[in-house]
Amino acid sequence: MRDQGDEKGFGDYSSGDHPSIAEILRYKSGDDALRMVLYRMWFHAQDLFKQRFGDGDTVNILMAIGMGRIAGSPVDISSIANITGISRPTVRRRLTALEEEGLVVIERVGNRTIVVSRPEGVAGTQDLARRWAGLVKQAAREIEKLESRT
Repeated sequence: MRDQGDEKGFGDYSSGDHPSIAEILRYKSGDDALRMVLYRMWFHAQDLFKQRFGDGDTVNILMAIGMGRIAGSPVDISSIANITGISRPTVRRRLTALEEEGLVVIERVGNRTIVVSRPEGVAGTQDLARRWAGLVKQAAREIEKLESRT
């Protein structure tokens, strides 16, 4: 079975007949330059966040909490786990560490454990958000240049 739009059929390995690495490296997609810009932006953004928070799971947890804050609806541990794909025990451990750092408040409400960002924690990440926005803007400029060439 071939992938849609894949003229070489590299998506079908069920027959055991695999293309060589050299063949795969010669394969070019019309959006390779765009993909490269996006990949670079993604890795730079990950580095930026890991420098501040140490690991990707903590970053994803904080983003889920931030989404709740911006939407005006606090999130609970289960919804953070669902949004991020991180197990609830891991979410709970990371949240405890974030609470000790003063970045979040954890509160038991009925049968839910609600988590919200502390205003000081949000304020402390404003520079990080600006730097991330800068990476996105840079990627947008590079994409605009690519599109103007075509």
